[in-house]
Amino acid sequence: MVGRLDHALAAQAIGWSRRELKAAFHEGRVCAEGKRLTAATPACPGMIVHLVELEPATLEPLPELRVVYEDQALVVVEKAPGIPAYPLHPHERGNVAAAVRARFPDLEGVGDLREAPGLCHRLDLETSGLLLFARTAVAFAALRQAFEARAVGKLYQAVVQGRLEGAGEIAYPLARPLGRGARMVALTEAHQAVRKSWPALSRYQVVAHHGERTCVEVTLVTGVTHQARVHLAALGHPIVGDVLYGGPLASRLYLHAMRLTIPHPLTGALLTVQSPNSLSC
Repeated sequence: MVGRLDHALAAQAIGWSRRELKAAFHEGRVCAEGKRLTAATPACPGMIVHLVELEPATLEPLPELRVVYEDQALVVVEKAPGIPAYPLHPHERGNVAAAVRARFPDLEGVGDLREAPGLCHRLDLETSGLLLFARTAVAFAALRQAFEARAVGKLYQAVVQGRLEGAGEIAYPLARPLGRGARMVALTEAHQAVRKSWPALSRYQVVAHHGERTCVEVTLVTGVTHQARVHLAALGHPIVGDVLYGGPLASRLYLHAMRLTIPHPLTGALLTVQSPNSLSC
């Protein structure tokens, strides 16, 4: 074997598809000499690689599943704050994807993630609201294309610190600065040293004020990690409960994915799904 390990394994006809290999690397199940390997690990002659199968987890309970919409092509569920959208490690069951997988076994094998079949996008751990799953490979491909074309409408509700007024756009690119871990920054200054940056666009509309807090609706035109959180903090109005980005301590992160508008993967007609819950300002 030579070249990248994922390419070398795919060429060996071991009975795993490229999608399955990608999921195995993502889940840390490709090992050699007791060490986990990445897809980009150089393949060496004589290398003995083990693909570790997941063992069923029986002790960790599945979270309550709240289905908001379902049809033959897709499922939309409501995620509670503090519940992971998908497993961060093999064997985990206390996440929304595991509950969806148990309720809708036809999702098995759909999408890129072996342990989160059909999952089309993600929400942060402390963010609540709507999560979209595709039930077929055709639906997943169509929805992925819609996300990439920015044809999916994503409306969030947030409660921010301070009195924000009116409406506006925030177009700061977002980046991971060197040496700052998972924290993102808004590139309001071009000279910042960063590992990588992404264009990002958010639009906000003030809904109500409550003392020194403001309830806003935020439309995410792009979908960069922590986008609403970083953009609002860059305005000087961090989200309540978002200590990572300067917000005041609270019982939860006050960010809620309240509405999804998507071109239906079978008909192309716009489908809007509204969360049954909202944040209290």
